Amino acid sequence: MKKKFITLLLLLSFSLILLVGCQNSTEDNIPIIVTVQSEFTINDQLSEGTLQTEINGVNISWQSSKPGLITTDGIIIKPQIDTTTSLTAIFTYEDKVMTKVFDVVILGNISVDYNIAQTMIDSIYFDEYQLIDDISLLPISENGFITTWESSNEEVISSSGIVTRPPENSGNAIVTITLTLSYNDITIKKDFIFTVFDLSQTVVYLGYYSGADNLMGEELKTFLHELIDDHNVLSYAALWDALAESDEDPNNPNNVILLYTGRSQLKSEIQSGNNNQDYWNREHVWPKAHGAFDTTDIEGTDMHHIRPTDVSVNAERGSLDFDYGGTVVYDGDIATLNLKDYNSFEPRDEVKGDIARMIFYMAVRYEGDNDELDLELTDLVTTTNTPFMGNLHILLEWNSNDPVDDFEMHRNDVIFTYQGNRNPFIDHPEFAQYIWGII
Repeated sequence: MKKKFITLLLLLSFSLILLVGCQNSTEDNIPIIVTVQSEFTINDQLSEGTLQTEINGVNISWQSSKPGLITTDGIIIKPQIDTTTSLTAIFTYEDKVMTKVFDVVILGNISVDYNIAQTMIDSIYFDEYQLIDDISLLPISENGFITTWESSNEEVISSSGIVTRPPENSGNAIVTITLTLSYNDITIKKDFIFTVFDLSQTVVYLGYYSGADNLMGEELKTFLHELIDDHNVLSYAALWDALAESDEDPNNPNNVILLYTGRSQLKSEIQSGNNNQDYWNREHVWPKAHGAFDTTDIEGTDMHHIRPTDVSVNAERGSLDFDYGGTVVYDGDIATLNLKDYNSFEPRDEVKGDIARMIFYMAVRYEGDNDELDLELTDLVTTTNTPFMGNLHILLEWNSNDPVDDFEMHRNDVIFTYQGNRNPFIDHPEFAQYIWGII
């Protein structure tokens, strides 16, 4: 009896050991990959090298949201310039798979050659993107530079710059001319998008814009300048009440809509005598630094380019030009739909056209007469303290892609009651096409 009892006890103990061993094995399989995935991290800036591909038996493979920046086995492929991307780490252990995404900047291999080539290509631009005469698109091969031109429509603009008008009543033709510049081992491309007008088209404007029929280029710009010049000037302090009316939330009359975030904010929450970063202030869409004007100058109180914005996001934008790209702009801990890099700011899609049309207005309204500034658009992102704003062809694209909406039209109507002038590019967005071209 005693021998049977001992045998039974030994069997039970052995079974318990097996059971516990199986449980530990099962639990160990899951925590290994979970622990590695949760604790794994990489730097937010990466250069050349290889990322980890195995930790404690967990295999790691890699993917990038932008092709060609990293191999599946973690080898970083250095781009020419700094590039923001999302890297996905794929953790594999036996039959289990987990992922983790990292937003990083892969530092580029910017060389002296690249800077020379970029400076060269930036210096090549056209004053206007609408064509009346032939242009020179001759290849260049000198001082180590090789440039070539390619047209998307040889019948309208040849790759050598010969312009042929579209047939009568066929409509305007849009042509992309691609410049390719090579310098040593560096190759850079730049697109110029032109409109060649069908001059047989007749447009008749009535009312406020009567007389603008068939005007183009500088003639149209001069006509519009005379039309909107000499407006009623408000004080900078008066803008608080004026903006509260022009930018009122159509769904809440107690609030205004903030330009960059789209947030509906109490009209009373203004940054006046306080430093609350979540209140709203008066944003100069054409920055004061781009022309060195201030809030005592007529340019600094013109409602057509002044909008309510979140204080902290306004500070993030600063005096940057407008262009694509960059990293996410945060409002405190909240990611906005805006991006910025060291020399430009990209606003959210819903107001890209609004911003373009405000910038167009400023470039036409202020032409250097009456001791005012002469504000001009450029195809470059510019430095501050100059009366220039870019990037022109991007602004033209935004004007086309983001049409005028009811909020923008209402704002134009309200400003007309205050200043006695309108933004022509809200009433007729095609005017930007006829002055600077179409994208």
